[in-house]
Amino acid sequence: MQPVLEKVALAAGQGWTLWTRRAARFPFQWHHHPECELTFIRRGWGTRVVGDDVAPYGPGDLVLLGSHLPHTWASRSGRRGAVHEALVLQWRPDLLGPDLLGGPDFAAVAALLRQAGRGVRFTGPTRRRVEHLMQEGFSRRGLPSLIRLYEILDLLASARDRTPLATL
Repeated sequence: MQPVLEKVALAAGQGWTLWTRRAARFPFQWHHHPECELTFIRRGWGTRVVGDDVAPYGPGDLVLLGSHLPHTWASRSGRRGAVHEALVLQWRPDLLGPDLLGGPDFAAVAALLRQAGRGVRFTGPTRRRVEHLMQEGFSRRGLPSLIRLYEILDLLASARDRTPLATL
């Protein structure tokens, strides 16, 4: 099955978006997009498919995806009235630019984003810290929100509690 190319809605002039995905269930929607993505599952259970990696997910699941990596989260049937919820942060790969990513200050972030081409799962304390930064940090616009994105990427780049997913 070929993944569908998804069009991520970014506001005019905006290089990233943060949104809450909330539904009675997440249907299987095998897709890819040019944007990088960080997904934090707040509520719900099911199966996560990233490239050739198939695994269960539940609350606290935190996954970073690189550009054009096929993926989906598909909910498991649950109680009637249950809500599945995820925080989703997506950004254009060129948002950081080659000058920034090529410099020494962003070397660890550049390495992380290369690893994200296969998907990366984070566990342990990193998950809750990132959830907090995603929830609280993007209420502002402009440079402060971009700095928050850099802060999240720096935290993820230094995290030891990470596992690559796909073997593509």
